[in-house]
Formats: sequence, structure tokens, C-alpha cells
Amino acid sequence: MNILMPYVDIGNGSITEKSVSGGTELFSRLVKKNFDTVVFDIPWQTTPAENRKYITQMKNLVEEHKIDLILSNNIKAVCFYALRNIGVPILHITHTNYGLFTANETLAKMISLGHSVFSVSQYNKMYFDNRAERLNQPKVNFAGVLNPAYCQHDIPVNTNPEKTLITVGRSNSYKHPFVIHKMVKDTEYTAEVITSVGVDENSILYYEKNKHLPHKLKLPHNEVIDRLSNSTASVITCINETFGITALESLSVGTPVIIRADVTGNHASSEIAAHESHRILIRKSNETKSAIDSLIQIDRNEIKQMTQEKHNKNKWVTDYQNAFDKTIQTYKKSSNHNMYIKEFFTF
Repeated sequence: MNILMPYVDIGNGSITEKSVSGGTELFSRLVKKNFDTVVFDIPWQTTPAENRKYITQMKNLVEEHKIDLILSNNIKAVCFYALRNIGVPILHITHTNYGLFTANETLAKMISLGHSVFSVSQYNKMYFDNRAERLNQPKVNFAGVLNPAYCQHDIPVNTNPEKTLITVGRSNSYKHPFVIHKMVKDTEYTAEVITSVGVDENSILYYEKNKHLPHKLKLPHNEVIDRLSNSTASVITCINETFGITALESLSVGTPVIIRADVTGNHASSEIAAHESHRILIRKSNETKSAIDSLIQIDRNEIKQMTQEKHNKNKWVTDYQNAFDKTIQTYKKSSNHNMYIKEFFTF
């Protein structure tokens, strides 16, 4: 099976880059590593003229490489909507809880044409269900849930970690990594922030506002894993996360997780843990100390073993192969995939 995967990195990095990355970037690298994939780089910021050029180039790649499936994991990827009628099924994964007002309508239209949409967590799916009900928008009939990553790191468990709470995340008001300094204020623990800066205005402004606080910028990924292993706990600071790659990487090396929950007390990263005792959800910064006290009682070897079992590579590859096959079969059975519909986006 030949897959075409447009690659969009908010940091304008390369898919081969070894530095810390977000969920969509890591996911893309794992797909390329495990499947026959043609990667097409698209900058985060593009003009309509550039988009038209990219669309033409991707259409040519479909012919040249006899592409069986287009894998889209970012709604900014121009392929997601523009390539809907070229006779190739599209599998789109909603890595983000899109704020775009027409998101539900766009996803529903793609599905009506025979393409498939998967979420990365039940929490992610519930977001779109809620939008449909609250905003009277079309319901998105997801084809299933696909975890975006598996456990890659098998290093010895550190049973005597540093008195450090660590967070890894891009600098923006959405991820809010620097809030961890407030969380450790009344504890004996030190905050460690590992971050990167995107090309978007929100990321740049957020970083400028907080860069006076201690942090490490764009560490190599292997060093990030070492720091996660050496920390007492990892903190997921993003309240509206759709999965939480850092939570998976932390748990996979035996480090428990503190999660900043949303107003309902829920969070997507809580779905990752193999056992509820391996993570604690909190709503307020002053709950951090009690969360630490509970988590340090947990056997870190147990955390690693159970996480590695739940999120193993073989299962991940099988799940994705089945999803690819299902997407192609669904497209073939659809009578609408050649139907022309009005575009929502101007390219």
C-alpha cells in the first residue's frame, strides 16, 4: 500500500528532525517509519497561490507513485479538502479540537463523499459531538479511534528520580507550559520546562512574555526522554489536549503523570494510562502537592510495564493497517465520492 502524507509542522521543521516535537509531528514520523509513505512538506503559512501549486504537485505524486491512500492529520494541510474528488480515499485524523467554526461541517462533508475520519481519543470525539449539539452543526460520524503513537523507548526505570516536575510542550497560550512554575511554588519540587516556539503569532507572543522563566528550548528528543525518566512526575499543562504524547512517553519510562483537567474534570491524557493510579487529574495549582504525594507511592516499574503492554508497536501497526484497509473499502462502497460539492476553503 502506498500512502501520500502531507506534512505540516507549526515549527516549520523537517520530518527527519530529532528535536522535541508535538503529537502530529511524532505521529507523522511513526507512519513514515512503519509504512510505505510519500511525504509532501507544506509550510505552516501559505498563500492561495502556493496552495494551488501544492495541490497540483500532490496530484502529480498520486499518479507517479500510484497512491492508494491519502493520510491527512492537519486541517491546514491543503490536501484535506482540495483533493477530495481525485479518486483516492482520504483518511483524516483529528489531532486537534478545531476551533474553526466550519470544522464539523467540513468533516461531515468529507465523510459524505466516502472518506473516513478518525479521532485520537474518546475525549477528542466528544468535543465534536458537543459542538454538533451546542452549535446545531452536523454530527461527525467517526470511523473509529486511533492512538497517534506507541511506546518507543525501553530504558531502565529510575526508581530514585530528582525532585523535579517536568512539562514538555510548545510555547503558546493553549499548551501553557510555563504555568508549571506556579504549580510548584508551594512545594519542595523544581519546575522544568522543555519547550519550542512555533511560527504563529500566539506562540511567539506567549514565549516572549514568559521567556524570563527557567526553561530549555528545543532539546533533542532523546534528551527529553532522559529528563522525563529522571523526574518525579510529568505534568500535562494543556487543559484541552486531544491525546498527550508527553503523557505516553512519560508513562512508558515509568514516570507518573499529573494532568490539568478541564472544567468537567476530564482530559484526553487520562485515557492513556494503563491504570488510573498512574495519573492524577487536578483542577487547581494548590492540588499539586497532594498529587505528588500520591504518585510517589506507585511502583514506577509497574507503570512502565503496564504502559508498554497497552501501547505496544505491534498493536499500533495492526490498528493502522486495519484503518487504512477500512478507509479504502468504505470509499469503494460509497456512491458519492465523485460528487462535486462547493468548496469551503479558497485555495
